[in-house]
Amino acid sequence: MDTTISVLKGFVYLIGFGSLLFLSYITTRFLGTKMNKAVKGKHLSVIDTVTLGLNKQLYLVKAGNQFVLMASSGKNLEFITEIKLDDLDVETDAPTNNVFDFKTIFEKYLSNNKNKKTPNEKDTTVSVDTTRFKGNLQKLKILSSKFGKPAEDYGDDNTNEK
Repeated sequence: MDTTISVLKGFVYLIGFGSLLFLSYITTRFLGTKMNKAVKGKHLSVIDTVTLGLNKQLYLVKAGNQFVLMASSGKNLEFITEIKLDDLDVETDAPTNNVFDFKTIFEKYLSNNKNKKTPNEKDTTVSVDTTRFKGNLQKLKILSSKFGKPAEDYGDDNTNEK
C-alpha cells in the first residue's frame, strides 16, 4: 500500500514538474515574440554588427532607404558615415528568422567530434611535449642535486671562483 502511494506521489510530482516546464516554455516564447516586435522599429533596422573589441562595435543601420554606419564604444554612439548600398546581398525588407535551429548545431557538433582523434591514435605533438618535459625534468634534477653539495662547493660554475 505504501509503495503504491509513493509511486502515485512521484507520478504527480513528475506531471507537475512537466507542466511547470511547459508553462515556462510557452511564457518565454510569448514574451520573446512580444519583445522582438517591441525592439524592432518600423523604419529602423540593424543590418549588420561587427565587434571590434571589448565594448566596441560597428553597426550598419537601415534608416528608411538610407544605410548608416555607426560606432559604439562604452556609452558613446557616433555617426560615422552614410553608405550607398545599391546591391545588398541580403534582402533587408524580408523579415529575419530568429529561430534556433538545433539540428544544424547538433550536426556541426557531431562532425567536430568525428574529426577528433581516438585515444588509440598517436599524436606527435604530445610526444614532443613529453620529451621536452622529460628533458626539463632532468635539468631540474641536476640543478637540485647541485644545491645538496657541501658548503665549499657552493659557487657559480661559470666563474673562476673556487
